[in-house]
Amino acid sequence: ITTTADVAIGIQAQGSSMVTIDNSSITNTGRSAYGVRAFESAMVTLDNSSIKTTGERANGIRAEDNSVVDIMNGSAITTTNTDAYGVQARNSAMVTLDNSSVSSLLSDEVVAQTLAAFNTLFVQITNNTLQNGNGTIVLNNANGTLTVQNFANLADLALSNGIPAANITESGTITYAP
Repeated sequence: ITTTADVAIGIQAQGSSMVTIDNSSITNTGRSAYGVRAFESAMVTLDNSSIKTTGERANGIRAEDNSVVDIMNGSAITTTNTDAYGVQARNSAMVTLDNSSVSSLLSDEVVAQTLAAFNTLFVQITNNTLQNGNGTIVLNNANGTLTVQNFANLADLALSNGIPAANITESGTITYAP
């Protein structure tokens, strides 16, 4: 799938839809765009696939509003412009990033953020390559609940993803659930 327009979305999953992207490629060159966007209780699986965005504010994957997104088995997400996150999880979502690679040339590789008190966000980020060992993870909880699953603490999360603990930024209360 290739998109070139601003505000374009390679694949959008909404409502109760379930989408599996297997051995596929998504390329997006527009600004303020997404390779994949999941919201309103959608379920998306990215399996051994790639997403590349080159536009400003063009995120690889954005999951929000009770959606569930699984990124696994050697999937690769690359963004190359400013404010273009590899994976962005917002509000009440559940995102699993396992055994894959994320590279964001001018932004953060993984951003997880709650924006209101009623939001509950779960992330599981394991065994990945983030910007060849120089990647960043931002965990930002603004009065909701943000839980990092399968890790006891920030140091364990960093170790599993091959990055220094200093490359993980926490804001607000972050819960680690081993």
